Amino acid sequence: MTGRIAVSSETDSWHATLQWIEQPKQYTINIIAPMGQGGAHIKGNNKHVTLRSDEGKIFEANTAEELLTRHTGMRVPLEGMRFWARGLPEPDRPGIEKLNESGHLAELNQSDWLIEFMRYHRVKGHVLPGKVFMNTADLKVKIVIDKWEFY
Repeated sequence: MTGRIAVSSETDSWHATLQWIEQPKQYTINIIAPMGQGGAHIKGNNKHVTLRSDEGKIFEANTAEELLTRHTGMRVPLEGMRFWARGLPEPDRPGIEKLNESGHLAELNQSDWLIEFMRYHRVKGHVLPGKVFMNTADLKVKIVIDKWEFY
């Protein structure tokens, strides 16, 4: 998936281009900030995650959320986003779902986040959202998906 991400809190905000590659046992997330503001390259699986900054510094953690919190100071829910970006609830976590007229998720309350799904598209037999807005008490995350690809 390629698109754009914007993250904002009361004290800080940033936006970037997002490239997310999901494979059965691992994922890669490239966050490319505009005009030389830096970026991050995240690779992970269900046990270990590494982040390489544009300056070549490498950071490690057990979860992507822990790693990004340390790197940005914001608790961005990357583990949940892996599912939410595809219009799915995160497995094995309770949530309250609201469906749209087509039977797809319109809204989800999960893990203290309100997730709104908009502008669904059909891509190679899959119905996927084009916009996902995520809000919690102190953080807002917006993802606009420009392109879905399947390999």
